[in-house]
Amino acid sequence: MESIKGALERIVGPEWVSDDPVILLAYGRDITSLSTAIGGGFIPQRMPEFVVLPENTEQVSKIIRLANNHKIPIVPGTTAANVSSTSIPTQGGIRIDFKRMNKVLEIDEVDMRAKIQPCVTYAMLQSEAHKRGLQTFITAAPFTGTPVGNSIFCGIGRNQNQIGMAFQQIICVEMVLADGTVVRTGPNSDFLAKGAYFWHGPGPDLTYFPMYVHGGFGVVTEMDWKLHRFPEERQTMHIFFQNLGEVVGAHNELARSELPKGLAIAPAPYYGQRYADNWEAIERCVRAWPKYVLALNLEGTKRQVAYEKTVVEKVIKKYNGRLLDKLPSEAQERYLFTEDGATRGDYCAGTTCAWAVGATRQTGYFAIVGISEIQEITELYVEWSQKVDPEYTKGRGRWWLPIYIYTFNWGHCAYVELMNFSKPNPTKLQDFQEHVVRGGAAARACLNRGAYSLPLMVRDDGRIGSRMGVYYEKLREIKEIVDPNNILNPGMMLP
Repeated sequence: MESIKGALERIVGPEWVSDDPVILLAYGRDITSLSTAIGGGFIPQRMPEFVVLPENTEQVSKIIRLANNHKIPIVPGTTAANVSSTSIPTQGGIRIDFKRMNKVLEIDEVDMRAKIQPCVTYAMLQSEAHKRGLQTFITAAPFTGTPVGNSIFCGIGRNQNQIGMAFQQIICVEMVLADGTVVRTGPNSDFLAKGAYFWHGPGPDLTYFPMYVHGGFGVVTEMDWKLHRFPEERQTMHIFFQNLGEVVGAHNELARSELPKGLAIAPAPYYGQRYADNWEAIERCVRAWPKYVLALNLEGTKRQVAYEKTVVEKVIKKYNGRLLDKLPSEAQERYLFTEDGATRGDYCAGTTCAWAVGATRQTGYFAIVGISEIQEITELYVEWSQKVDPEYTKGRGRWWLPIYIYTFNWGHCAYVELMNFSKPNPTKLQDFQEHVVRGGAAARACLNRGAYSLPLMVRDDGRIGSRMGVYYEKLREIKEIVDPNNILNPGMMLP
């Protein structure tokens, strides 16, 4: 291994390579593996042999070529904001940390796009976009996350009803394959092209090739990203409902109206946890809030937003909703959809609060479904939770039913999170997946982030592979062609 360390040092410089166990420890875990209180046990902690911090694409190419020649695993990562263990080096090897590649290389104000490196955070990009009267996609993650990492993972967002999810903001990418080859997709593949504008072609399009596989097909080193105009007027609305059918009915009608820039259904704990610091206080807050909250934002000219608000109010009245004009905290009112929402500390504080008092997100279902399936899949989830853990669900009141639904692409489909804050038990996730699939509500969901998204699911007894049939097998064949030595994040996307 000393020879490998020496070779890495010659590529990036001695100060940017480490095999110090104290440093390596930080790269061998994330929030989902750190503690059983917050979901530990899915992916065990595992340190890499080396951490290396490249400065540019050329260095990344040399690192990957070296790893391929010696059949050493490579795992890329940015700001470590993910909570799904996708950057844990499950088979050791070299962990690429992109902290030095954190530059906004270009912003085109006229064509509304940016060229960014992997460790540019949403906060950094948003800051630069605002200087030019533009804004970026508003992620549901903290703004310490990165557009590159978030979009490759899929990336749900606050304003995705109109502009789509994070991966739909990608115009083209530059990526390094397992043999060190640098590939540029879309318009950037043509050296005569003046810039990256159209996000497809030349065909067949390879721009989405690295999507959903967490570095398993190639490592992205640059990305061209869509920006959007900053609106003259923006208004956030929160509508309370007690009945699932009514909140879903209002949600679906508004989604089809194509008015809201962002549209989401959230549970009472989503708000209640931000005013509490222990289970008992959370319980009191949860019981004080209505059962469901429909949140949305409107953007455009002042006249446009005023008209759209009147339309929304008619829909609210039709479905017996109650509009809250102002939340107790102005910051909370801004949280869901505004450009500074995810930059603020109360996002992290609220989320950490929920986990710190003993919650775990490890048992649940993440899917993309048609909006016609929202009510059915939610009811299936309730049924399953009551059967699997009746004492737990009774003991926690409404807290045990956290549902999050983000609509995107003009109401064509919705991202659904159904989670059970239960004791760590990896079997429950598999049981739930099987239950909802047998129930039929999620037959078209396809594990929202792709075939390999949930690490536990691809480490089971092969049920996912048998369920997906030829599709799964062809993906395995592609992996063997582009990465014959299986060095790119091995074990994460395939058993």
